[in-house]
Amino acid sequence: MNKVFAFFDESSGAIASILRGSETVAAIQGGRYLEVSPDVLDTTHYITGGKAVEKTPFDVRHTIAGLAVTFPALPAGAIVEVEGASITTDDDPLEIVFDVPGTYRIQIRGLVSFLSCTVEVTING
Repeated sequence: MNKVFAFFDESSGAIASILRGSETVAAIQGGRYLEVSPDVLDTTHYITGGKAVEKTPFDVRHTIAGLAVTFPALPAGAIVEVEGASITTDDDPLEIVFDVPGTYRIQIRGLVSFLSCTVEVTING
């Protein structure tokens, strides 16, 4: 009978890969693994306390004023990428100021307990 195993980093809990097979096959692979339910994916779950836990969506509420978009509630340590530039958030609200009006895709990732996402904003200036 095939089971589902998540191979993960012990220090961060990040799931590196998912294996469907026997525990014998999982053991041969080496590394730290845990039997998980079939719905567990590396993109939607992480390991903590010996179990797979669903990642939390980032709070991507934002305001737009002029050429600036502000995210007041992103957690510290998130990586925000837009137009080839990236920044790591701290405890302060994140403000991104654009040079020209347009529609921009802002990618937010980098914290193992949160779902990576993309937010599209339209800046009218």
